Amino acid sequence: SPLSPLPSPLFTVRTPTAVVTDLGTEFGVEVDIHGDTTSHVFQGTVVIQAGFRGVGESGIGNSGIGNSGIGDSGVWNSDKRPATAVAGGEPDQSFTLVAGQSVCIGRVRETNQEPAAGESTGGTGLAGGALRFTNPTVPPQFTRRIVERPKVVDLLDVVAGGSGMGKLRGSGIDTASGRRLEFIADKRCVDDGQYHFVPWNRLIDGVFIPDGWLGAVQVDSAENTFDGFPTTKGRSWGPIWARAADDEPVGSDDDPNNWMQMMGRVERFAPQRRGLLCMHANAGITFDLAEIRRLHRATRPLRFQATAGLIDSSRMEKLDDGLADLWIIVDGRLKMKRVGLGRQDAPVIIDVELADDGGFLTLAVTDGGDGITADWFVFGDPVLKMKPDGEKRLDR
Repeated sequence: SPLSPLPSPLFTVRTPTAVVTDLGTEFGVEVDIHGDTTSHVFQGTVVIQAGFRGVGESGIGNSGIGNSGIGDSGVWNSDKRPATAVAGGEPDQSFTLVAGQSVCIGRVRETNQEPAAGESTGGTGLAGGALRFTNPTVPPQFTRRIVERPKVVDLLDVVAGGSGMGKLRGSGIDTASGRRLEFIADKRCVDDGQYHFVPWNRLIDGVFIPDGWLGAVQVDSAENTFDGFPTTKGRSWGPIWARAADDEPVGSDDDPNNWMQMMGRVERFAPQRRGLLCMHANAGITFDLAEIRRLHRATRPLRFQATAGLIDSSRMEKLDDGLADLWIIVDGRLKMKRVGLGRQDAPVIIDVELADDGGFLTLAVTDGGDGITADWFVFGDPVLKMKPDGEKRLDR
């Protein structure tokens, strides 16, 4: 115990009504507003000893493990007199708990009250009354693992089916249906005019093929629409894909269909080496910010950050220099756009602020008006920068 004047390997939790000593275990201790103590053992063994907190002038007394667990605890009440037993005349009554067991130690409000069936008493305080050992009527609720609040949520991990805290890569979503894909399907996707939900991933609301020919396009499950997309003929190519930065190129030198594994100069778009969110025009994906807040409690998305543009291939001597447009939308409202981006243009640095109560973040790519040939668009190192609840907003 850190309070013991003598070196001791035992870890001890001292509360107003009990001393809980660890004998090599995982356990929880809860103290309510009255000072009553509830202990529960998950693994191993602990000794629970009745006593009121407070140290006399002579300090902590002898401490050692006897036949019943702990010997003279040296725990004193506020009048600097040691706790004494009520029932049986035994000093410092204690209990040993093993895995799965719980006990509550609380004050008996009237000193002449007799213990109920199944209860025992031990250790009194002049002002606080006797102490009673009982079994909790409700199973104790303890947080066994304190999860670190994320500073960023990795959207590549999310697209690959993760929580945003891992490094999942190498899978994606069929743009035309919302189905999960474990392989790159090299095929043309044709728009059916529908917004497709992604039921297998709670953090992704849906996907769609943007085409402004018929007017406003639905961009999330709240039926928010956006009417600024150009006419695109409703065609795309391949899935929305989470690619690791260090993937080795595969495929033949003249096969542009496998473009997600044939990229060159990846470091231009992924300086942090997280990877690339690959979205061949025309494609859109919407992330559910409310679900992200629910999953990562006590934090909120603060900003969306990425590096975007058309990427080239170091394996092909000639690659058509297509054009593409970038759109970032939050709850149906346009937050950022770049039109007519070419392969020779510098990467676009994205840093979009998100409202605390924002519902949906939509990323979309359209073909720039020249068809979809070679529109290899990527969002490099895409993350949501998170902030703890209650923390004041800063510019960056």
